[in-house]
Amino acid sequence: MRTFILYIAMCFCLCFVFKGQAQQNSKEKNFDIESFEGKTKEKLQFLVYGMSPKLLFDNSMNPIYIWNEDKEIESVEIIGAKQFKILLDSNFKADYKNVKSLVLRLNTGEKLELTEKDFILFDNLEFLVIQFDEEATLKQIIDKFQELQLSGKFKQVELLIERIYKMDSYEE
Repeated sequence: MRTFILYIAMCFCLCFVFKGQAQQNSKEKNFDIESFEGKTKEKLQFLVYGMSPKLLFDNSMNPIYIWNEDKEIESVEIIGAKQFKILLDSNFKADYKNVKSLVLRLNTGEKLELTEKDFILFDNLEFLVIQFDEEATLKQIIDKFQELQLSGKFKQVELLIERIYKMDSYEE
């Protein structure tokens, strides 16, 4: 009887050990809005989707100020990889210095090809949001961000990756 109870106890323990290991191995980093919690999630939603003071660069590279009313810019959105060179434009240095979220939208066929130097004017960056429309781009975005994280500037920056479908596009 004592041996029987010992076997049951061992089986019971093994079940919990294997179950715990399976959960640990299957856990993977998500980069979507649902992976954020509490105040961080609220802050990100406000900066990206809310009415925070924004600076938008569309395909024509003209700056569009939204909701700023003499407030410091908290979010910058750049549409198209060809416009990413605007990140280094010192004419916008005063606008970039307090930016907390940077939204970079990749158009079809574009890749994220940025280095740490491209973000030199962003002193307070907390969130980097990459929007894309091709599934093949996802791995390249994650790899590039992990490369950027190895630098000191991106250690505290959170990444949000959003898949944009053509029907969601507001430029058309």
